Amino acid sequence: MSNLVVSNISDGTTSVGTGYVVNGSAKAWLSSYEEGTVNESLNISSGTDNGAGDGTYNFTNNFSNTQYAAVSGTAYRRLEYHDGINTSNIRYITVDPNASQTTKVGYAEDSGLSVAMLGDLA
Repeated sequence: MSNLVVSNISDGTTSVGTGYVVNGSAKAWLSSYEEGTVNESLNISSGTDNGAGDGTYNFTNNFSNTQYAAVSGTAYRRLEYHDGINTSNIRYITVDPNASQTTKVGYAEDSGLSVAMLGDLA
């Protein structure tokens, strides 16, 4: 395999350092309207519906460690990570905003989830 080494990338008008592009770009993202389904994605190989409001998404290429950032949102529900963050997948639950923080009562079906992961790939 060959390597192309450049300091900057330019569109002819604006130039940006390649370090910014490599380090500042999302390494995975997904859009889903239902647990386990993938509407659009980058670096997501599959999804699993673990039950109401509980989904797992597997990465095509793993992260090098669990220190990556996962930025997420959902249209109508509170989103929380379940079982922590792993290098090979991310699992989340969507909860009714009025649900108990202790018991997680009120798991809710997802209705528009977006997640972006930023970090180093393995």
